[in-house]
Amino acid sequence: KGPRILPESVQYAPAGDRLIYLRQDDRGKQELWATPANGAASVLLAIGYFNGEAAIGPTGDRIAAAWSNAPGDTAELRVLDAFDGTMLQRLGDATVGHDAWLPSGDGLVVAVRGENGLRQLCLKSTGSFRDGQTLTALENGVGAATAVSADGAWAAGIAEGESGVRIVFVDLSRTTRERTATRHARNLTEQGNA
Repeated sequence: KGPRILPESVQYAPAGDRLIYLRQDDRGKQELWATPANGAASVLLAIGYFNGEAAIGPTGDRIAAAWSNAPGDTAELRVLDAFDGTMLQRLGDATVGHDAWLPSGDGLVVAVRGENGLRQLCLKSTGSFRDGQTLTALENGVGAATAVSADGAWAAGIAEGESGVRIVFVDLSRTTRERTATRHARNLTEQGNA
């Protein structure tokens, strides 16, 4: 019995010309595959232990996914060529969801692990190797999956806390300074109501 396809990982490239999916063996090792819709041979893009999801870029030429080479190792987010698996960029200890790319293709909303071990939403440029712009500072952090709205105006992640699981939204149309001021004002209001 060989590796099985993980149904939740199956997704079409934007042009509908191929499917991207993960297969997993009995020991948990996974393979990222691309299968052309025209019946041509499938292409193995990456092998490892994946964390989060794989995100296909808006033009279908790149895929972002986080994986490690051994179980228990820190997964590294990488951007790959969607046709042959060539590594194009390394983005460190971060994860993504299916819809993590900005519509322009020049950035990703990722969940980055900070020094405290918690993940926060961050906007990473795929055109530079800078650290990125932190979007949240949640006490308990966010989960591995991230999402960007189709128009690129909003980012979302999932946060868990004492009140349960909730979806966190970030208005990407605001500048960093506006988001920081809003967050600071919200924290002051919450403290005042405590």
